[in-house]
Amino acid sequence: EVWLTKLQLHGGSLQLVGASQDTQAVANLMASLEGSKRFRETTFVYTQRATRGAASVFIFEISTTPILQEGHDS
Repeated sequence: EVWLTKLQLHGGSLQLVGASQDTQAVANLMASLEGSKRFRETTFVYTQRATRGAASVFIFEISTTPILQEGHDS
């Protein structure tokens, strides 16, 4: 389970920032983006451990390029 805290589009690049209690969940998100036909050039920017209240979490940032298909509603 991951929580996205920020989505920001810079030019053609999409920045995803979030948190998770499990690094495997972050890796699964990364793999899903890499396997999708809707994104390309997906890379980790950083992952770091942090404390939020009493919980230990991993803060991460992923950068990817969305592939926009004109004329499709899906």
